[in-house]
Amino acid sequence: MSFDNTNKGALFKNDNQTNERQPNLRGFVNIEGREYWVSGWTKTVQGGPRAGQKMISMALEPKDDQPPTSAPEGQRPPAPSQGGQPPEDDFDDDIPFN
Repeated sequence: MSFDNTNKGALFKNDNQTNERQPNLRGFVNIEGREYWVSGWTKTVQGGPRAGQKMISMALEPKDDQPPTSAPEGQRPPAPSQGGQPPEDDFDDDIPFN
């Protein structure tokens, strides 16, 4: 009997973070049978009714495209020979949440 990983995933601490704009969490998720890399940033809500609360902002990237360079060991396939970098996040921490 095989393990069904559909609609499940995991996040791990990003031990390879070299600057504060990079995600502090990396992992993977399976959504309806499709695999994605997950990047997570721990943030504090700046405004609105949830001001001051901690949250995790996330971004998903299909595994088919380009695996992130800092995925947990054993959780990503070898990097393709053509190379490339994962997309840079463009989150603006100065925008308040309503």
